[in-house]
Amino acid sequence: STVWTLARTNSIRNINLIFIGQWLCLPRFKQNITSWQPRGMFYNGNVCWYAYDALEWSSLAQTTSQIRRVAALYGLPANLFLAIAWQESGWRQHVISQDGGIGVMQIMPNTATWINRMTGRYRDPYKLWDNLNLSATYLSWLWRQFGGNWTQIISAYNEGGYAVTHWGIYNWPYVNTVLFLSRRLW
Repeated sequence: STVWTLARTNSIRNINLIFIGQWLCLPRFKQNITSWQPRGMFYNGNVCWYAYDALEWSSLAQTTSQIRRVAALYGLPANLFLAIAWQESGWRQHVISQDGGIGVMQIMPNTATWINRMTGRYRDPYKLWDNLNLSATYLSWLWRQFGGNWTQIISAYNEGGYAVTHWGIYNWPYVNTVLFLSRRLW
């Protein structure tokens, strides 16, 4: 098949999203969704998995600007937030990983649903501003849990707080890369 055929057949408007040698995650067929329900999230705060049609587009300038704004709102170091975002997605909102991570911060649907329930605010991780706010909420909790220890916070963002608390850090390449990037970005 060709890139053009794949794009046309699967209603992918931007052929630059298709790369040779990469897995292609195709948009799912639209289901009957009532008008009150957002495309990426249910009315009760549960987040849909792989809702490609709900992904919001943004430029790198918009993304980095909003990352800095959200970091300031939550009292988080902007360079830490920028480094994690770069490592997770290259500052791109319009991505979903194979394991289901959504957007710039690659927040998992279950994590987003949990944060929505805990805060009582229903944020849609498929939207840039909400994705950043969900992740900042999570990072703030990790910040408090690990007393500002960057290594543990970074690891917990990637592996989960429970894993770091009970088993320690096991993804050192991720942690070291984010630490390196955080020294380069501001």
